Amino acid sequence: MVPQDLQVRLSALRVKAAKVGKIVHCALIMDEMSIRKYVERNRDKFLGLNGAERANLVREALHCIYETGVNVVSLTFDGCISNIAAANALGANLSSDKLKHFFPHTVTVKDVFVILDPCHMLMLVRNCLATKGSICDGDGGSI
Repeated sequence: MVPQDLQVRLSALRVKAAKVGKIVHCALIMDEMSIRKYVERNRDKFLGLNGAERANLVREALHCIYETGVNVVSLTFDGCISNIAAANALGANLSSDKLKHFFPHTVTVKDVFVILDPCHMLMLVRNCLATKGSICDGDGGSI
């Protein structure tokens, strides 16, 4: 079941793709924001969607968008742990030792490339440095 406001957006995509007359390729950018009046916490953690739930939303989005005549070729998001888990659940592998920066599209089975948003990644490094003071490599040396 697609919410009404999303149906309007999908309809607009369908109209634009029909004017072109062939499959339109695009990038999907995923970000989140809180729309609640309060924040849910479980001890020291904020509650939100986990990686598997995000992966399911991406699968549904790819399917719905493809039905409009638009094909998603990349997915961009920040590097928070739940987004990395979602990418891994979709079939990518964003660990440094087994890097696979793509996953199969739910409809076309062609590669959808995962892009970690550079601006968000720099912000995460900045926040880490502000909190930790320094970053060390696997051997304990300062980076």
